[in-house]
Amino acid sequence: MLVLVVNHSLNHSSAQAGNSALSGFRKSVSGFWNTQTLERVHLKWRQLSARSAQTDRVSLSTNRLPSAWRALSDIQGKTTVVWSSVLFFILLASNSFGLVPLCSAITGQAGFTLGMSIRLLSGITYLGVKRQGMRFVRLFLPSGPSWPMAPLFILLESISYGFRAISLGTRLYCNMFAGHLLLHLFTSLSLVPVLCTPVLLGAPFTVIAASILMALSALETIVAVLQSGVFCLLSGFYVTEVLRRKDELASAL
Repeated sequence: MLVLVVNHSLNHSSAQAGNSALSGFRKSVSGFWNTQTLERVHLKWRQLSARSAQTDRVSLSTNRLPSAWRALSDIQGKTTVVWSSVLFFILLASNSFGLVPLCSAITGQAGFTLGMSIRLLSGITYLGVKRQGMRFVRLFLPSGPSWPMAPLFILLESISYGFRAISLGTRLYCNMFAGHLLLHLFTSLSLVPVLCTPVLLGAPFTVIAASILMALSALETIVAVLQSGVFCLLSGFYVTEVLRRKDELASAL
């Protein structure tokens, strides 16, 4: 009988201890929610949301690349415009070779486009380091995080910066290679009914195939112009980004 009483008292005390621990945990959680910590987090979140919304409005109402060029000096701006224009016409001529019969575009080869974009980004990086010195590292630091998070963001931004060259070359190569491959395949397929059927039956196929080929050639011409412009615009923005410090470029944008 005494053993049962002792066990009952021990179970009762352990249950009370568990209830007190659970109630203490609940009080600590409710105290955290009632303190100013979440109010500060909410205020910081609202500030970041307002800043991002303001940045989106500015980017929508402003043409980024001309504004970045205006942030440069007169000599740098003219040099960047001339350099981008020369690069545009070189790429346009290279892309247009794929539209010439029995010719292939050199930009339809991955080695050429990736090599050109890697050399281009290497030259831009050298230009930025030569002009800004150690301040070039600020290009990889966002304005939001604290300094303890700086090494992580530098690593992530460095990887993103390196992939710019791959994205530039891959975009140009894939668009030009896909367009020229489509032209070659359709030309080969359209020659089969034209050459293997009598003249009366092959004449309609010839007219239809010629019309489709003309439409595809016009589309490929538009793609060649657009891809040359995109490559030059991105390259020009990368140049202006390293020539100007990040805070000055942000104020210009």
